[in-house]
Amino acid sequence: MTQAKDNKWLIFVAFTLLLFAKCLLFHWSVFHSILISSLWREPLEFFKFYVAKLLMPLCIASFTFISKRQWWTIIVAFLVDFWCIANSIYYKTYDCFLTIDDIQMADNMDGFWSSVLSYVDWTMAVSLLLTFLWFPIVYYCSRNVQYRYWAVPICIWGLVLPMACLNNYFIYHYRLDANVIDKHKDWQILTQQNGHLSEFISYLPFNRVSNYARYGFDVAYFSRYVHQQSILSYGVAALFRYCWGPKQREIISLTPKDESSIKPFLRNGSVSCSPCNSLVLILVESMESWPLESEELSKLVTPNLSKLIQNQHVLYASRIRSQAQKGGSGDGQMIINTGLLPIVDGAACMTYYENIYPNVAGLYSESYIVNPCSDAWNQLVMSQRYGYNKEDIPKGENWQDAQILSHTLDNIQALESPFCIQAITISMHCPFDNVKGDIHKKLSAPNVLKNYMQCYHYTDSCIGAFMDKLLADSEISQPMVVITGDHTIFKSAMLEQFHNYAIANNLSIASGESYCPLIIYSPKIEQNKHIDDLCYQMDIFPTILHLIDCDNYYWHGFGVNLMDSAAINNRTISEEEAYRLSDLIIRSDYFRNYYHIAQN
Repeated sequence: MTQAKDNKWLIFVAFTLLLFAKCLLFHWSVFHSILISSLWREPLEFFKFYVAKLLMPLCIASFTFISKRQWWTIIVAFLVDFWCIANSIYYKTYDCFLTIDDIQMADNMDGFWSSVLSYVDWTMAVSLLLTFLWFPIVYYCSRNVQYRYWAVPICIWGLVLPMACLNNYFIYHYRLDANVIDKHKDWQILTQQNGHLSEFISYLPFNRVSNYARYGFDVAYFSRYVHQQSILSYGVAALFRYCWGPKQREIISLTPKDESSIKPFLRNGSVSCSPCNSLVLILVESMESWPLESEELSKLVTPNLSKLIQNQHVLYASRIRSQAQKGGSGDGQMIINTGLLPIVDGAACMTYYENIYPNVAGLYSESYIVNPCSDAWNQLVMSQRYGYNKEDIPKGENWQDAQILSHTLDNIQALESPFCIQAITISMHCPFDNVKGDIHKKLSAPNVLKNYMQCYHYTDSCIGAFMDKLLADSEISQPMVVITGDHTIFKSAMLEQFHNYAIANNLSIASGESYCPLIIYSPKIEQNKHIDDLCYQMDIFPTILHLIDCDNYYWHGFGVNLMDSAAINNRTISEEEAYRLSDLIIRSDYFRNYYHIAQN
């Protein structure tokens, strides 16, 4: 009896420490800090941080007292590993954490699982190793356990609840955290008006999450929540959000206020316009600006694009903010083709693929898409929603960028002007192992950056050869060519690893932010135009409409025409508001249900 009781406590303490260690390893992997120095510098911050990481392990481990068999702890340990590793990789990819809806879209990774390997780090291996070391502990300590002790877990839960409320008070109280007033001002005022009981309830575990979930999903909020609480608490928060938050695939109804907010962005124009020239869109996988900005790297990595941006008929914007969210490449394609921004949770191409979308390609009688990965992000369906009436996809073979752009050129030669064609490249896809070369020998960068620049160099050579042939072909009237990235690839979690290299080489990514470049070649651009101001992917759609003489199109999106210098510095809508309105437009199927456009 005594031995069984002692073993119960030993298993409880050891299992608590195991889960606690996994929470700390995850935090280090994602945020690169575990606040050890705050113990003597800011004791309150130290207390908040470590208590938040300890509470969920205590709750989970307390179940060891009411179970005779302890083998379930091994399964739980592996599930925690899976949850931590998946969220760490997801955060490094998208700067946000997993929801239940994201997990349901996991099959979209078919064919791209190798890209996950580039985000694996030592903390994940250590976490798995701790789980394997847990095997012998469970084996030797659980052999004599025969009894259940209900009183102990009840006491633990009774201790954890007030500790959680106290810790949440320190974390969320508006007098202790200035960010609370900025992010949840209305909530705080409501709490104060409803008296002390309501204020106490607001500090209960997960109360804020359940209330916040009813009004949608905010990436910044949940990132801050994981930082302040723990990845295990976030697991429960994600479940709350799934149960009480807005559901994907639901077509919502707009309020009169919402409709009045959207109407100013619609024009008294035409659904069908007549483009003045052909359009070639080259959507480059994971294309970032910084190799083009460095004199040394531009000569070594991007000689062809660097030459192109000096052309007299070129607009070059070096700081295009990637606005793709959880839909990745699918989001990037949607922004450029429709002028709409992603939904706030999930991927529109996977959940709202039956919607009607405004688009550029539909303005042309002949529109083609050359797509090497038509199975990803539901692109076979979405290409039609974006107005493309023909497609060129691989049949039993793998295309790299040379084949993609070669097929694009062949299709152009067979099309009658004016036409629209989009080519989607693939060779720069993470983990950057599609191309071999000698760039490594000439660079002192971290290996992942060397691999990325090697792929970039290859894609640059393919685009250079494509442009030379396109502009030299006298039988083709010179089209407008748009070259840009579908999204950036190095998010803040990874940019920190490259900080020293970026500083030493005076690269813009030293700031912790990365941007896509935008290169537009058009005979209508009479003088080379470089834009160094911060711009957005949503600016590409209205700029294209202007350069193909379709300013009377009924929808220009939320961006501005980059040919208009004054408009860049006098925007009528914030990025945050643009996301909100675009989310409403997509989730209400606005262009079918409210604008009443007769489209197939």
